[in-house]
Amino acid sequence: MKLMVGLGNPGSLYARTRHNLGYRVIEAIADKTRSELIYRDRLKALAGEVKVGDYKSIIAKPSTYMNQSGLSVRALASWYQTDVKDIVIICDDFNLDVGKLRIRPKGSDGGHNGLRSIISCLGTNEFPRIRLGIGEPKGDAVDYVLSPFSRQEEETIPEAIDKASQAAIMLIEKNIELVMNRYNN
Repeated sequence: MKLMVGLGNPGSLYARTRHNLGYRVIEAIADKTRSELIYRDRLKALAGEVKVGDYKSIIAKPSTYMNQSGLSVRALASWYQTDVKDIVIICDDFNLDVGKLRIRPKGSDGGHNGLRSIISCLGTNEFPRIRLGIGEPKGDAVDYVLSPFSRQEEETIPEAIDKASQAAIMLIEKNIELVMNRYNN
């Protein structure tokens, strides 16, 4: 069973920021699969079950702030007894152009504090990730990731979210190499 976790910050203040693309992808998966996300205090997350074909998966949005994402991911992985290689993290990446998508089977945190927290809490970086480009910061990185997209950039985001959600859904039943070949751009 896969555990798909979209990273972001809780609350309406952060809803449309660059850092919340992971949340937006999880919401798209929930919409496409008609799944419901329910808050689970012990998991520090909104979580729900998704069924694709004969495969079941869990989707989640941590209720911790980005820098503490690992606490929720560790609680989710423990509760659902998920092997680390079946944990898929969906997040933003300022090393990619706005709207670009990259899927990898493992990797470093790349300067992303949410990934850093997850790597620290799980003790490994050997988990797949779906990264969505937000473009390179112009100035302070923290201010940049917590800012909304420009109107022009926001026009490209729904397509990127759609592709990322399709890739995540495909990843529930297919191997990562197939998904990478189809969706990496």
